[in-house]
Amino acid sequence: MSESRLMTSEVARLSILNALIPEVEKIAKAALDQRKMGLDVWKKSDGSIVTNVDLIVERAIRDVLSEIDPGGAIFGEEEGWSEHHPCDAAWVLDPIDGTRMFIEDRPGASISIGFWSSEGAIAGIVHDLTRGVTYASDAVSGTWLCPSPVPELGRDIHGIWDLKRGAQHDVEEWILSGLDVEHEPDGCVLEMASVAHGAIAGYVFAAAGWAPLPWDLAAGAALLRTSGGTLLWTDAPEGVITLQDQSISTLERYSTAGASGSATLIALGPHFVDELLNQ
Repeated sequence: MSESRLMTSEVARLSILNALIPEVEKIAKAALDQRKMGLDVWKKSDGSIVTNVDLIVERAIRDVLSEIDPGGAIFGEEEGWSEHHPCDAAWVLDPIDGTRMFIEDRPGASISIGFWSSEGAIAGIVHDLTRGVTYASDAVSGTWLCPSPVPELGRDIHGIWDLKRGAQHDVEEWILSGLDVEHEPDGCVLEMASVAHGAIAGYVFAAAGWAPLPWDLAAGAALLRTSGGTLLWTDAPEGVITLQDQSISTLERYSTAGASGSATLIALGPHFVDELLNQ
């Protein structure tokens, strides 16, 4: 089986990412235009909502990737695995993260494209559909492509804590002590992008009966890895796990654990990782 060019060299990764960014932005504009013309909305077999734009966007991304990285496997929310079938290295797509926000024309929805290997997050592109901002990076070389750095690092903490239990680790205590419960968070991917970029200090998702899926995590994890941040599963059976350097199968195990109980997700900005995890 052929291999994605992202796995061959830093030059190849940066070339592909720089070619992909404007294509994603074109796809985003087309998605917003389609929303103005009207959406078809229905529920999938798992009860989640989907629109015709989710399908259109994923197909458009797949078509672009087939041209600029024909050897790369693809794993998408709407179409599943490409003909390469499940493997360790793949593009992981969420065509519209925050579909309900997108339907209601509220901030928080994004297009999310990550690349994952057996060694974890490799690269990520996230486009904010409301604000028109694109976040992109190569995690292997630590190269942040866009947007420009924030002038001042944020200290806010966003997210959801909907568990009956209290904090079990220092990092959970820190997150809960600063969590802005009045703030309505963006979609999971955008919140992780904001943490990685330094606009906010942290993000938590902790709810019973559901957890973010691999396509909700891949791009954000790559951005966090690039910036020196981290993405934690804090109540894994074996203890705290750093997700950004795990395999796709671990992301799937995390989501399964959330569906059957809870799987607490915490994103930490780079300026707090050393303070909280390496003390």
